[in-house]
Amino acid sequence: MKVLSMAINDNGQQSYLLAKAMRDYLKWDARSITFSTSYLDFPADWTARDADKAMAFAEDADLLIFQDAPIWDENFDMRKLAGPNNTIVNGTGSTMRRKMGELLVMQYKGYVVVPPMCDETLSSHMMGVPFENWIVPTGTISKITEGITPPDDIVCVCHAPTKKAIKGTEMIESILEPMIKEGTVKYTRIEGMSWENALKEKAKNHIILDSFGNLTATYGAGNALEGLALGQTVISKISPWAYALHPDLPMITTFGKDTKEVIEKEIRWRKSMKYKTEGNANYNKDWVQRHFSPYVQIAKWKNFIDWMMTRDVGGNI
Repeated sequence: MKVLSMAINDNGQQSYLLAKAMRDYLKWDARSITFSTSYLDFPADWTARDADKAMAFAEDADLLIFQDAPIWDENFDMRKLAGPNNTIVNGTGSTMRRKMGELLVMQYKGYVVVPPMCDETLSSHMMGVPFENWIVPTGTISKITEGITPPDDIVCVCHAPTKKAIKGTEMIESILEPMIKEGTVKYTRIEGMSWENALKEKAKNHIILDSFGNLTATYGAGNALEGLALGQTVISKISPWAYALHPDLPMITTFGKDTKEVIEKEIRWRKSMKYKTEGNANYNKDWVQRHFSPYVQIAKWKNFIDWMMTRDVGGNI
């Protein structure tokens, strides 16, 4: 099977990780191209300078996968190659949300659109799929953070304010400020660094505060699941929608609760446990491995692709 996975901005490196898992576990000839890279410095097979290579590769590819939305750029126009039986739009977040109208029309025409099932703002409006699409590179995370552990004399808390309004950064920091001043908490704001360096910084913490702002949070975003993969306690405004998918989701939610009270309670509990909660950490790591590791996820993708490529549909954009 020859597969090209394409992304304007590779959100959470999902386009690359999907192609890599296809190579590693299915032995398919799969490649990814990311047109716009960032300071996160995610790995990529090809970037914008390799567009001609990717276009040539796509000419006889069996499957085209777009991350979040199709790419119909005049210099990279896939319309002549894309059709309902060989095209998937794989959703990860905000870009898909902005393109929802276009994608609903594509679904009506028979195209396969895969919304992130944990994101209620997308999957409650679109025709869903029977699996969750996010991949967590658990082995890579373990390798990058090997030997890095948080201290055992203070509660360490981190937060990555990628989008401050959505993340609720000001509120979080106002809650933490008194505890920082009294020396109860060491706080790290993780921003402006590569993905690998961010992981190393996260690994020095006990608790990750994810998202508390103007959108109900999902756990599909890499930050929360990476926190679990590191064995951290993850606190976020997780919707009941997510717990309908996974009643055993090992994250602490502030949905419908007092955010300040939830965060302070967890910090006090962590301190009372002398900062050691190895059982919880191991459970969190195992949970992510069982549900979102590349080996587990690519088996779901393989079955789904077998289904979509053998459907009896017609039409094109």
